[in-house]
Amino acid sequence: MPNCIQTNTFVRCPHFGFCGGCSKQDLSYDDQIRLKEEKVRSFLRDVPVERSHPILPSPDILFYRNKMEYSFGDERDRRILKISAENETPSVHLGLHPKGRFALVTPTSECLLLSKESRKILAIVSEWATSHHIPTYLRKNNSGVLRHLVIREGKNTGERMVNLFTTSGLSEADSLAERLKSSGVPITTFIWSLHDGLSDVARSEAPRVLWGDGFIKEKMGRVTLRVLPQTFLQTNTHAAEMMLELLSSWSKEDSAGSSATLFDLYCGSGSIGLNMASGVHDVIGIETEPSAIQDAKLNAEANGVSRATFLLGKVEDHLDVFTRDGVSAGTVATGTVSTGTVVVDPPRMGLHANVVQALLSVAPPHLYYVSCNPETLARDLTLLGPRYHVRDLQPMDFFPHTDHVETAVRLSRR
Repeated sequence: MPNCIQTNTFVRCPHFGFCGGCSKQDLSYDDQIRLKEEKVRSFLRDVPVERSHPILPSPDILFYRNKMEYSFGDERDRRILKISAENETPSVHLGLHPKGRFALVTPTSECLLLSKESRKILAIVSEWATSHHIPTYLRKNNSGVLRHLVIREGKNTGERMVNLFTTSGLSEADSLAERLKSSGVPITTFIWSLHDGLSDVARSEAPRVLWGDGFIKEKMGRVTLRVLPQTFLQTNTHAAEMMLELLSSWSKEDSAGSSATLFDLYCGSGSIGLNMASGVHDVIGIETEPSAIQDAKLNAEANGVSRATFLLGKVEDHLDVFTRDGVSAGTVATGTVSTGTVVVDPPRMGLHANVVQALLSVAPPHLYYVSCNPETLARDLTLLGPRYHVRDLQPMDFFPHTDHVETAVRLSRR
């Protein structure tokens, strides 16, 4: 580690070093974002860039996440991890997995990632589980009941979802619902989700809404989004708004125009396309997750975006949208990708090879790439190099106290 970096002087979380969360919290925030900027520039050192901008820090560095997924653990975890039981009276706890030790759960009652209110929720649920002697789920022998607690929050709306994941061995969750209702913590909806599979993921085939509508709303940029248990949403709301504003400003500067089509590839629930919709004629989004497509359609309707079409499937399987007649009958697209704007926000693996080839073939004049992985970003920018030059490179910090870095890139056709 470089000598100029000060360590062990900035830690504010008592769980640092035990849980698998904020691995860089022992560095000053200035050093964190400097290292992230250097990481991006190192991976992209061979990519010609017209304007490389300094990294944009996260608007919030504590309590910045809008979603946290906690796992249930018990006294066995504390004993193995050699964590003192002082001030940890419940024998059932909620927390995160230590790095590389997914069978264990570190108690994180003072976690600084979500909100102060969420810490009270963790305490209530732990005390309820302890007093009712409910066993935690153990994957190694497929026994036990308690699996996960997922909390989602609307940072701009104040709404909150609490989602309890258990096996079908739990006979009722009404007693917990009553405790949460009387806690004084604002909770918009409470869901009890059953999952009897072996996979240790917070998914359910049978969610039960015990109160509320089963979803919350979050305002992100110009639009209000419906957030269900499985909705994909950038987890740092205020940093995501910073990115959405940047993409909209690029589109305006590039004069995409009211007659152009915006192609939103890997669109999720539509947050990017719907935010940029006012500056283009219509939006076409593509996404593999069925629930995300449903969310995107509902979000478009709720926000009065009438000229938006969302297609289910892999982007590489919908390359016919890149031609004038490729969009299925009944959609509203009027232009082709060769005259429109494309936004890509792929997973960490980056763009599929067929998507790269399609972009090179039809060469839209404006291409915006949002990346969560600078290594695959560098690969894709190199592949796109014969037809595109990078006009702007903008690193952003969406995940303070971690190694992760987001990058937005503006490309123009040569």
